[in-house]
Amino acid sequence: MRPLPSWLKQFFAYLELNSKELRMLASCRGHNAFFSRHRLSTIEHRARAVSLVFALMVPAWIPLDFLLLPSEEAEQIAVLRVISGLAFALLAMPFGREPRRARTRLILMMLVPCAFYAFVLNLAFTGTHTGMAGILMGIYEQLPFVIFAGIALFPLTLKEATIVGGICFAGILLAVLGTSSPVPESFLSAGWMVLMIFLIGTLSSMFQLKHMLSLMQHVSTDSLTGALTRKAGEEILQMNFELAVVQGRPFSVVFLDLDHFKSINDDYGHDAGDVALSGATAALTRLLRRGDQVIRWGGEEFVLQLTDAGLIGARQALQKIQHEWLGTRPDGKPLTASMGVAERCADQCNTLSELIELADQRMYQAKTRGRAQAVFESLDNDQQQVA
Repeated sequence: MRPLPSWLKQFFAYLELNSKELRMLASCRGHNAFFSRHRLSTIEHRARAVSLVFALMVPAWIPLDFLLLPSEEAEQIAVLRVISGLAFALLAMPFGREPRRARTRLILMMLVPCAFYAFVLNLAFTGTHTGMAGILMGIYEQLPFVIFAGIALFPLTLKEATIVGGICFAGILLAVLGTSSPVPESFLSAGWMVLMIFLIGTLSSMFQLKHMLSLMQHVSTDSLTGALTRKAGEEILQMNFELAVVQGRPFSVVFLDLDHFKSINDDYGHDAGDVALSGATAALTRLLRRGDQVIRWGGEEFVLQLTDAGLIGARQALQKIQHEWLGTRPDGKPLTASMGVAERCADQCNTLSELIELADQRMYQAKTRGRAQAVFESLDNDQQQVA
């Protein structure tokens, strides 16, 4: 990839954006599951709120149409207003618990006024409107400005805003080209204005996204270690656990406790303990796969999410950890950990709480057996398997 020109770097520096933030504002590929879930939920809730407002407002305009327009045109627009109002009402309804279709809901919400504009534009060209009727039709012709300004209401990436804007622009362009009369020159100048409004709306969306990223980073990331906080981790675990159940995939969690961590604080001070915690988190992040999660559960306890990993995959992951361990203690010895492993399918756990509780129990079993090891099966009736 070519380096950015210096003037562009200075522009982004002026906006206080670094390269990582630019990537996250350009596309959602770098967003973690916790942030994506909340962002899509925000988009969905705002799209539903806007749809509800328009579901009420669009039909409420019908009496004004009958007052100012010829009756035949007013009747046609009234039918379209009722259809549009019903479409907005449908888009205002909740569809399931997960906001997975938030982008689709947003695009459909934007296309409803595009369709309305296409119909009204043909009436504006075919009929003769003077006085208040002409003013009313002129208001209808400004609808594209409202459509593109609406993009600013949502925390969108550059890619998403471009897709939404491109679809709306294509719909409006087809409406203009589909009129029975030649396209007036005024539409060319209006096109530039629409483009400017779109650019401003896109910038507004991206700055909303930047602000949300900053807030969620503060809420979801442990300030000392950089691992996920327990609150954020529990939400991600629950979401991925439910997804694994639906899709019939394996799902492993590891309950990890650093061995003899209290002695580090007692003998070398809390600063040394903080260094050990940060180093352990960095080591876990490096040794695990990109899709796995490191969650600081509390103190020196961590929960690891091993996505799509059965017991064999979990064993391989923990063997890597045991080979290198998690850095060194202040006295130069390896920083080891006691680990308990539980897997959804093998352990027949129906809920996430059962899975984590089982992993926690096995972690304590690892401690009683001498620490610095991982327990994969409960040690009842001498049925045990220690890595």
